[in-house]
Amino acid sequence: MTGKSWLTFFDGQTDLKNGIIRAVGEADQRFKEDALRMMRAIRLATEHKFTIEENTFLSIKKNTQLLGNISRERIRDELIKILSSDFPADGIRL
Repeated sequence: MTGKSWLTFFDGQTDLKNGIIRAVGEADQRFKEDALRMMRAIRLATEHKFTIEENTFLSIKKNTQLLGNISRERIRDELIKILSSDFPADGIRL
């Protein structure tokens, strides 16, 4: 990715402009690498009133069991951030 930021390489700037949260590449693989990314996606969507791209959201729903591998403290921290946002009900719904 010489000379390009990851936002440009994966068209992230367009997603940001359009208010979309999207996993980079294969969502299932990204969430298997770090399951907390699922909660971060929900938190960012909640904090910024973004939508989660359909395939990314389906992958989150499919891989929720992976959160069992994440420490309760890290999950708690993300949950507190979701609940502290201006739209906590949206985060809980997601």
